[in-house]
Amino acid sequence: MDTPVQELISLSSPELWKSRLKELPHQFGHTWEHCQAMHLSTGQPTYLYYFKVAGHTILCPISERTYQGHTDIVTPYGFNGFITNGDYQLFNIHWKKFMKSKGYVCGYFGLNPLWPHDLGFPANEINVYSEIHELNLTQPLQTLISQMSENRKRQLKKMERIRNNLSMDKEKLTGFFLEQYENFIQAKSASRVYHFSTSALKLLVEQDNVFMTGYIDNEKVEAVSVFGYTNYAADFLFNVNTVYGKETSFALIWMAIEKLKSMNIPLLNLGGGVKNGDALSAFKKRFGGEIKSLASVQQVYDPEVFQQLCIESGVDMNQKGYFPPYRLKTH
Repeated sequence: MDTPVQELISLSSPELWKSRLKELPHQFGHTWEHCQAMHLSTGQPTYLYYFKVAGHTILCPISERTYQGHTDIVTPYGFNGFITNGDYQLFNIHWKKFMKSKGYVCGYFGLNPLWPHDLGFPANEINVYSEIHELNLTQPLQTLISQMSENRKRQLKKMERIRNNLSMDKEKLTGFFLEQYENFIQAKSASRVYHFSTSALKLLVEQDNVFMTGYIDNEKVEAVSVFGYTNYAADFLFNVNTVYGKETSFALIWMAIEKLKSMNIPLLNLGGGVKNGDALSAFKKRFGGEIKSLASVQQVYDPEVFQQLCIESGVDMNQKGYFPPYRLKTH
């Protein structure tokens, strides 16, 4: 078995991070800028894991979390996970050996939904927990329209009535987004994972490869949607709206579709719901895109410490659901 190159590239080395990322198709969630923003919010040390052997290249952002003096690892919030230039079933052997050498207790990693590959993870370590909705923007606009639900087609016709109220003026929309985000999230009783610091959000929206679509009425911003993109794909990142602006959600996404097609970005990941099959997921499904599974890998590298932490936390180490189970009470 060939010995691979494996390294963890720190956020303190942005140029090396960006250079490595150029080797593979990737999403906005893999970028240094996105991971730096998440670091500003969580404070967690974050790295780009880099693997190369015999023509195989694999990348994945990871963040370190400490608990009772021990460290576990996780993929940062967002759509990232493992990206590669092809299947490599021996990867999991190399990966686990490297993670054990770093002294990590366990790991929870998202699998990339847009470009899935077989990296040798056993079925009992993979958890399929949700789904996303992907639009193929290489199709003609009329084809995209034909795939939408009848309700979406009616909304598209009505969109022309408010076309003059739609804006992509980042300067006008940023203030509303930053000021209203936290209140909007709190009103939704969203999980703590969606509560980002203002500095993190500000860094994200300042990026050249992030744009906003918004609805303005009587010079008042009522709704904003945020999208991040690379040359390979775009992601629907955030939406914030007032009660009055809620009905413009479709128009803001369609406006983004028009812009992305003009830039020849091939894919738009609309994401999924907060829970699989909820109203938000149904809203995105009506765009007619391809449904793809959202899955994670759950691994234990130090079984003895893992078991002890579960015992001390009063949880069953074999229970299904939140991983690692010893962190459930801090979730």
